[in-house]
Amino acid sequence: MKQILYPLFIFSFSFSCFPSVLAYKKYYDDTSNFTSSKANLNENKISEKSVYSKWQLFKFIHDTTIISYLKLFSGHQCAVESVAFSPDGQSVLTGSDDKMAILWGLKGNKKITFEGHQHNITSVAFSPDGQNVLTGSVDGTAKLWDLSGKEIRTFKGHKAPIWSVAFSPKNQSILTCSDDYTVVLWDLLCNKKMTYNLPCTTVLSVTFSPDGQSILIGCYDGTAILYDLFGNEKQIFKGHESAVWTVAFSPDGKSILTGSDDLTVKLWDLSGKVKQTFEGHNSYIWSVTFSPDGQSILTGSEDGTAKLWDLTGKLKQTYKGHQLPVRSVAFSPDGQGILTGSEDGTAKLWTLFTK
Repeated sequence: MKQILYPLFIFSFSFSCFPSVLAYKKYYDDTSNFTSSKANLNENKISEKSVYSKWQLFKFIHDTTIISYLKLFSGHQCAVESVAFSPDGQSVLTGSDDKMAILWGLKGNKKITFEGHQHNITSVAFSPDGQNVLTGSVDGTAKLWDLSGKEIRTFKGHKAPIWSVAFSPKNQSILTCSDDYTVVLWDLLCNKKMTYNLPCTTVLSVTFSPDGQSILIGCYDGTAILYDLFGNEKQIFKGHESAVWTVAFSPDGKSILTGSDDLTVKLWDLSGKVKQTFEGHNSYIWSVTFSPDGQSILTGSEDGTAKLWDLTGKLKQTYKGHQLPVRSVAFSPDGQGILTGSEDGTAKLWTLFTK
């Protein structure tokens, strides 16, 4: 497995939109080509015409079964990398490669724009009480905001892009993971409580357990690792053949999900045993999550679809409608709605249709 050597000089670029910051990262990881100029990067701006030939666009429309979505959230100028519902289910949060996060009402109306990052936003999260927003960025920082759009604090310390951020369930700490091979546990005053120097390569995703006593990370080397808050390794989950881009805990904390470059999603128990493998996507898995009742899972993929499954691996529904890869998925708190964020620059709210 080739180790990531992310070009730190990316911070000096003044670039616009990539098809996706993750796609950009994968391009460099796969080619070890760190010599692109600003002109090369600007050629990669989102453009339907440049992505699809007329035949490809026709085929996409022809092959797509339209499932009515409730609302379109359109306003970003670049890929939407991360989406989240507010805890009360009345607002939606999106983070984008255009360096902005946006808070939306459920009618698709913009409520607040969060501006302050110097580069692409890769991850967004609501605090458990719904009063704050957390963002992580390629600029190597995480930022805490209030709902008026005011920046409260900036978490500095990583030496490379941040790929994922998370709030602890009791709203006392946050987690950040970075291309610098570390995960950092912070208090809300920006003090580092713990730095996890990990045995794997780049950490791509991080989350807290529902009780807040453990953290789960997904790694570029194809593993996921469970730690306690003091940095003690509790379990390594091995089984994927390629990078684990996304991880999630079940609501009861007894199972985990991992999504990988190998086109599969795996459901595990905490002993490291695979309980179920979900196959059906045609490309990389970027995002996974459990439904609030823990009885369904939702996946988002490079293939442009989101899929709803039961825990036995049965496919219940495929959500088609985005023109480019689905980077992030989320369930509404009541479990009746689904949110998808896409490289096409939009987010969509769907009803929970099942077969």
